[in-house]
Amino acid sequence: MIDEDSREATSNFYTEEQAIAIFNHHKPDKSSDYTFVSVEDSVMVVGDLDKEMDMDMKHPQLESITRRMMDENFGQDQNEFAAFIASSPEERVKTLLNKRRSLIYHQRFT
Repeated sequence: MIDEDSREATSNFYTEEQAIAIFNHHKPDKSSDYTFVSVEDSVMVVGDLDKEMDMDMKHPQLESITRRMMDENFGQDQNEFAAFIASSPEERVKTLLNKRRSLIYHQRFT
């Protein structure tokens, strides 16, 4: 994220099989306040809210499963972000080392 003073802040790291959802349908220009950087090939899916709502009406079970997954992910993301903004840079690094050590010490064997 880039703040008002044009400073960039990394608020999270995502790895394989983790989804990132940004809901910006309420903004007239559909822009996002977030920037994503991928260090390897990735797949990006851009959805259309009207089509999603139509699909949910046709397939209520899909809507239920999707909603449950989003609720779980959103709650976890909220908790992590709250902890992130309340902590110092040093505490953020310590948390990253404790919770996601493999991001720091990842080695690839060829």
